[in-house]
Amino acid sequence: MAQSIDLPTLIFDEIDTGISGEAARQVGIIMKELAAKRQVICITHQPQIAGKADAHFFVYKEIVRDKVKTNIRQLTTEERITAIAKMLSGEKPTAAAMENAREMVMN
Repeated sequence: MAQSIDLPTLIFDEIDTGISGEAARQVGIIMKELAAKRQVICITHQPQIAGKADAHFFVYKEIVRDKVKTNIRQLTTEERITAIAKMLSGEKPTAAAMENAREMVMN
C-alpha cells in the first residue's frame, strides 16, 4: 500500500510485534526498499530490521532540574554495531553477537 500512495514519510512503531527470524529479515528488506523513495522512521527491537537502516538513533531520558527531558542522537557505525549486538545477546554482547551485528550493518 505504501508504494502506491505518495507519502513523503512513513512512521512504523513496533513493526516487529509478533515476528522474528526470517520474517523480521524480510520486513527489514521491504523497509529498506520503501526507504529508497521516501523517508521511513521505524521503532524496532529486531536486529534484522535495525541492521537494514541507513541511520540508527538512540532515544534516552535524563533528569534536568527535576524535569524529565527526552533526547535523541544518531549513533556512529560502531555504536550501531554494539546496539544491534545487544539486541542479539543482551547488555554485554558476546564476540559472536558483535560479529553478527557487524555483518548486519555492513551488508
